Amino acid sequence: MPERTLAAFLAGLHRLEQFPELAKMRGLHNQGFWEDLMHDDLLGILLDLSGAVLFELCSEGAFGPAPAVGSWKEKLDVQLAAAHIQLLKWCADNGRECSQPKFRVLNLSMSTKDDWPCLKAKAHNSSVVGDWLATVAVNFVDTIYKEIRSVCVSAFASLWVLVQDTKFQNFVLSDDQVARASNLREEALLSYEWLSNACEFGGVFRYKIRSKYHHLDHGVRRMIRTKLSMSLSYSFSPEDVMGMCARMCNKTHATSMMRRGVGRWLLAFVAGLSSDEEDSSSD
Repeated sequence: MPERTLAAFLAGLHRLEQFPELAKMRGLHNQGFWEDLMHDDLLGILLDLSGAVLFELCSEGAFGPAPAVGSWKEKLDVQLAAAHIQLLKWCADNGRECSQPKFRVLNLSMSTKDDWPCLKAKAHNSSVVGDWLATVAVNFVDTIYKEIRSVCVSAFASLWVLVQDTKFQNFVLSDDQVARASNLREEALLSYEWLSNACEFGGVFRYKIRSKYHHLDHGVRRMIRTKLSMSLSYSFSPEDVMGMCARMCNKTHATSMMRRGVGRWLLAFVAGLSSDEEDSSSD
């Protein structure tokens, strides 16, 4: 399939009812759209993976037996609380910082036992929980399913370590790192797909396949093809700036303002500046 030209991309946008504000910004090009590891992995697939693995490990008694009495939520909350204590101990032993709130059923986005487990966590906490789960899951591999589960969690954790090791100024991958990225991509995504299919066949709702799964695949492929680390395009720094803007707005305005609202205002503001500059140059 040939690459989509900028003209074809903009022509498609003009067919929309409202032309996007982002497309009005000077310098926009469709080849500048890169995948974001933070949202595709840490705030995407890894949350589904961590939620499912955490739920399964509790069911297997990895964090102690469930109480004899109580609803399924109450029983699971007891096991999740024990899991959170183990997480904090692991962080202390390994010098890791983590502000993840206490694990609860609601933290897994579950209202019924048939809901898809999905951990609620911020990006940094998601990476730490994933690393910790890899050390727990490896001790429960008495079946093929559990072995593949351990491989999946470990591969996602190792992929994040690889990206962190290739941050600026080491953003150009060596041949060994490219080979490792290729292996981790296959281990992480293929094992996740296998787990998702196995659960679907068994009639349980775990390891949801989202569009971010596809985005992550493209991002790792790009890293392998270009030898440029995905750390160049993840959005930790922009998110920090958004947080600072939101905190400033909270101190300025009487009512609190959500980060997304600030982002939309800034986008329109910057696009407006670009439009004003174009009008001035034409005059």
